[in-house]
Amino acid sequence: MPGNQINRWGTNSVRVGRLTGAPSEDHFALHLAAIEYELSTPITIATKEDILSSKHWSERVEPFEHQVQNLITFCRRAPVALFADDVGLGKTISAGLVLSELRARKKIRRALILCPKMLLEQWKDELAEKFGIHAEHGVGNELRRWLRDPVTVVLTTYESARDSMSAIQRANFDMVILDEAHKLRNLHGSAKPPKLAEVIHHSLASRHFKYVLMLTATPIQNRLWDMYSLIDCLSAAKGHTNPLGTTEEFVKNYVADGKAKARKLREKTQKEFRQTIQDYMVRTSRQHAELTFPKRNILPVRCLAGAHEKELQTLVGVTLQGLNSLTRTSLAEALMSSPRALLAQVRRMNTSGTLNTDILKDFEGKVREAGIGCKLIQLQKFVEAYRAKNPREWRVIVFTRRLETIELICDELQRKGISTATICGNGNAANQTAIKAFTSNPPQAHVIVSTDAGAVGLNLQVCNVIINYDLPWNPMILEQRIGRVQRLGSKFKNIEVVNLIVRDSVEEHIVARLLSKLQLIQATIGDVEAILEASNFNDDEGFIKDIKKLVIDALMGQNVEKAFSQAQKSIEKAKKIYESALQIVEETLGELNDMHSSGPAAPKLKPKSPKMSVPAFCKTAFVCEGAELTELPKQQLKVAFQGQAEWTATFDDKDPDLLAAGLGTFGGASIKLYEEGSPEFERLVGEWRSRHTHRVMNRVEDSRNAIEQ
Repeated sequence: MPGNQINRWGTNSVRVGRLTGAPSEDHFALHLAAIEYELSTPITIATKEDILSSKHWSERVEPFEHQVQNLITFCRRAPVALFADDVGLGKTISAGLVLSELRARKKIRRALILCPKMLLEQWKDELAEKFGIHAEHGVGNELRRWLRDPVTVVLTTYESARDSMSAIQRANFDMVILDEAHKLRNLHGSAKPPKLAEVIHHSLASRHFKYVLMLTATPIQNRLWDMYSLIDCLSAAKGHTNPLGTTEEFVKNYVADGKAKARKLREKTQKEFRQTIQDYMVRTSRQHAELTFPKRNILPVRCLAGAHEKELQTLVGVTLQGLNSLTRTSLAEALMSSPRALLAQVRRMNTSGTLNTDILKDFEGKVREAGIGCKLIQLQKFVEAYRAKNPREWRVIVFTRRLETIELICDELQRKGISTATICGNGNAANQTAIKAFTSNPPQAHVIVSTDAGAVGLNLQVCNVIINYDLPWNPMILEQRIGRVQRLGSKFKNIEVVNLIVRDSVEEHIVARLLSKLQLIQATIGDVEAILEASNFNDDEGFIKDIKKLVIDALMGQNVEKAFSQAQKSIEKAKKIYESALQIVEETLGELNDMHSSGPAAPKLKPKSPKMSVPAFCKTAFVCEGAELTELPKQQLKVAFQGQAEWTATFDDKDPDLLAAGLGTFGGASIKLYEEGSPEFERLVGEWRSRHTHRVMNRVEDSRNAIEQ
């Protein structure tokens, strides 16, 4: 029975007269109707044929078996789960399938995704390209803007979510996806847990998200506390206590080498440990998935610069002296792209007043003397060799950061009779035309020259040759370039990655050496982001910052060998840490495929329409909670609770007033949408489902009264 004070939907507790006594017939009817609404569209998936969302993505993406199995398992184990598949098995696709299915079944309307900053754009593109789901990303003020905006999916970083959690909670998200969830694994086992982990855990425990999905390839780095912390977050999100027990019970029952170390499981409870966590977590290894994943062959090609091209590097080093950090970086990047790109950069700086006309004239003279540059001469040789080897079907992708360099490459290749196409970030229609020409059989364009902005999210696996005309300073951009062709299910066993580098240049001594080391690590381990995180760089931004400083200092004639050596050591140390973590994951967790088959089977239920309509349910619930209602035109309902501001309920998702105010799901909104699947309606249903579990009726007294009558 309810007490005098009940929790209405949201976070407000109100004293309602009609709920202080025995439940009425209306209360009981609302409880039964709430149960019917929660069962009206059950998530019952046994095979691919039961997936409702496939019509939204079947023409965009063909998921692999383990990804479909992840979807089925999540829906059976909802509302929380952790996917810990090996690196390279497409956890993003698995998450997209889950998100799309929950939306198709009207279980969620709005989702929040937390991930490292470097992955924000990738997530946005993957959701749009493969699932047709619109997402926006931002941090700080930009995040707060998207929280107020009626966007379906909001992407942000863990750090920004930590600092904006109050606003996030008011935004009424139904689901949160925690990518790289190992960021929460330090919640327990240390004297001072990170604030980030504490804030996220508190939000999960407060049940602000109906569904929670975690993704990480390394749920354990070096201590069992890592796994305990993640399970604690998931169980809290369900409103349950940690199935591994309290921290004291966990140490006593499962830890063999003491609370401080916590690296070894007790042998006698290892099986019990795995059985417990498989209720929350599933892990598929590359070996078990049995998927074709092409091997990358990295070929660094050093180009010999002429005397005039070397003079350009010297001139840039002198010019950098009087510039600020941003312009120094732009000038250095242009130098490493092409003479034409460098001249364009200098002209822009002259126009803006950053460089005077005398310096511009110096650059113009040197660029004329340098010609097309040694990289383009080497590129032409490679292209000619590929054409001779397979004249009909050969394809090459060339990446560069500068539009001027794209123009230069295309001009020179076309003079040689080589068909080219370009991909840039300024026109989707033009990009699609280029891709069609490149992927046709035989190709109408044998060479695609692309910027990084134009290449994000594209599938170009008809090709297996990438030439990096200039190396990006962000290692994740380099991985995204290679990821256009090195994809699961590729018909190629090997892909060739050619890095063009000017010999004896700053590009060779710093950028190429550090990125090559990371590429070699990626080839064996498969996770550059994790290496960066385990190093002193913290993330790709820290790496970029260090590269910028090393490059600028070297161009200006400073000795950077000590700093460069430290950067290399940091990468090597991170590699060892990560390899150790993978070994611990394998030894402690194994495959963890049992979660796919264990647990309750999916029930076979026929769809059932609730007896009480949505408007009738809401009106009855509002009245039972003490509201005064006023019927309005356009199927609207004014709702007034004593001591609170009035607001309007609508049952039409195309209500003009609702569209003008956004989704109406935000804290303090004056108009709110109530329909199956909407956050407000789901919360109301949830309240009435849990409010009354039974009703006692005195049939003896009823019979006695009937007899007397």
